[in-house]
Amino acid sequence: MRVSLPCMKKLPEYTFDDYLSCFPAVDLPVNLTEASIYSFEKENKPFPQGIIEQFILPIESEVPDEFTEFFPCFQLRDTHQFTAVVYWKAKLMQYEFILATYDEKNQLIKSAVIAGTKTNQEQILQSVAHIDEEWRIHIVEGVQDVGAKAYDPKNSNHYSMEILDTGEIIFSLNDELV
Repeated sequence: MRVSLPCMKKLPEYTFDDYLSCFPAVDLPVNLTEASIYSFEKENKPFPQGIIEQFILPIESEVPDEFTEFFPCFQLRDTHQFTAVVYWKAKLMQYEFILATYDEKNQLIKSAVIAGTKTNQEQILQSVAHIDEEWRIHIVEGVQDVGAKAYDPKNSNHYSMEILDTGEIIFSLNDELV
């Protein structure tokens, strides 16, 4: 007996402009917190699967499992020599806001996690970010034991990143730890 499989439908090809159209342009400053994704989900449409496969998966450092989700957040305005977008990645026990920059040929320059939440059996690591008008990204992160009743601010760290005119993302040289 011969079994025939249903034909696999090929996903449409998307352009880089299609990818960018998923990200509304925003004015700075912007804050990214754990609750920010709810605002983006109200305002933005989810990525089509083809966009994820063509533009997101190639820049991911690891192959996501079938439960991993991606969602478009925004793109920065007035970046003349590069394009910068932020998307959200959710997987089991980990949520991240990822900044990705692209050159004028639509090639990835750099991507970096700038905010999010990670948990394991013992601790929760949470970070928030503020992107200012000069493309500096101020990040505060804290670690808390899962069973702790209150957060101890001594467990917080502060650091900065910045986006250069070339689209490179670097740790800020003028950073002070709090």
